[in-house]
Amino acid sequence: MSKREIGMALAHWQDAPIDLMHQLRATRMMAGGRLQTGQRFHRVGLTSVVWRVLRTYRDGQGVEHAILASNRRDLDPKTLSAAVLLDSRQYRLI
Repeated sequence: MSKREIGMALAHWQDAPIDLMHQLRATRMMAGGRLQTGQRFHRVGLTSVVWRVLRTYRDGQGVEHAILASNRRDLDPKTLSAAVLLDSRQYRLI
């Protein structure tokens, strides 16, 4: 890789969205304690809906995800990356 290509790659990384930086930080914070089945979260500003972790898995790139069920519609699960779920600006552990 040439110096120019390295410089372009670094410039691209520095221009990454702030949200990505927060997700990376949340993933690093999670390294000490992983998501666990049964943990409950609510979305910031929407405390009436509680999401329970049904199971976790890692995708092909090694990113951890959680399959969640809500207290309102148990039959309508959703999947979120651990970085999003552990981002305190978006979800809170109950």
